[in-house]
Amino acid sequence: MAKSNRPRVCIIGAGIAGLTSAKYLKDEGIDFTVLECSYYVGGMWRYDSWRTYDEFDSILHTAMIFDLRLNIPHPAMELPGYPMPKHLHFFPYAQTYYYYIKSYAEHFNLMEHIQVN
Repeated sequence: MAKSNRPRVCIIGAGIAGLTSAKYLKDEGIDFTVLECSYYVGGMWRYDSWRTYDEFDSILHTAMIFDLRLNIPHPAMELPGYPMPKHLHFFPYAQTYYYYIKSYAEHFNLMEHIQVN
C-alpha cells in the first residue's frame, strides 16, 4: 500500500479557534481530526452551573458567568462565512453566543471530524 503525501492535521480543542481552523481545512480539502477533551464543542463559551466536574471526573474549565454578555457588538464576534442572526441583541448573552458557535459547527458539518472525550 502506497503512503499518501496528502497532509493530515490534528486540531486540539473544539473552541472557536479549533472550529474555525477545521472549517478552513475542510474548505481546502485537507484531512483533519479535532480532538476535544470534553463532550461538547464551544470551549470556554459553554456554561454549566451545576457541575465542576464532567462525567469522567475531569475538571470543567469554563470562564462563563451565568449573566455574562458580550462586551463588544455581536457583528465583531461573527465567525467567517456564518453571519449572526440579525434579531439578536447588540450585546447578546454568552449562552446565546455559545449556541451560535455550536450551530456553526453543525452548519459546516464539522461534527463528523470531532472526537470528543
